[in-house]
Amino acid sequence: MRIALISLLLLVQACASTSSGVTAQSYVGKHPSESILTTADFDAVVGAVLSHKDVAMYLHPEAAGRVPVRVAFKPPFDGRPVNLQLYGAQVVTQSYADGNADAVTLAPSCDATQCIVGVVYNPEGIKGSVVLTKQSGQWQVSNTEIFE
Repeated sequence: MRIALISLLLLVQACASTSSGVTAQSYVGKHPSESILTTADFDAVVGAVLSHKDVAMYLHPEAAGRVPVRVAFKPPFDGRPVNLQLYGAQVVTQSYADGNADAVTLAPSCDATQCIVGVVYNPEGIKGSVVLTKQSGQWQVSNTEIFE
């Protein structure tokens, strides 16, 4: 019985992802990184990074295959879903472990009041970082360094 339940769980997890490694939600319940950032804070940080002019200028939503925007998070955020819409489509989370050639790779390092987010987007050849601080309950970009 226990083996049958484990096999069923593995089958359900395998069906949750497509062959390209894109998942709608990789975790049932809370993602382990929620102890670092709440869902609302995580969504706000990712939204602030992707919509900041220094990053958004490289997303090129007018180019074929760029919408929906795809993101991959480095551990411990790998696989964490994000509730965010850009350019009229839901942002899609890809597994960092399954490859991220066409995704904006984000590497957040956060505490309760500050996040430094590493940014890499291989299709545009950019890398850098975005620093955010939480002021009056809102995450705001305080510094960016993006290089081609």
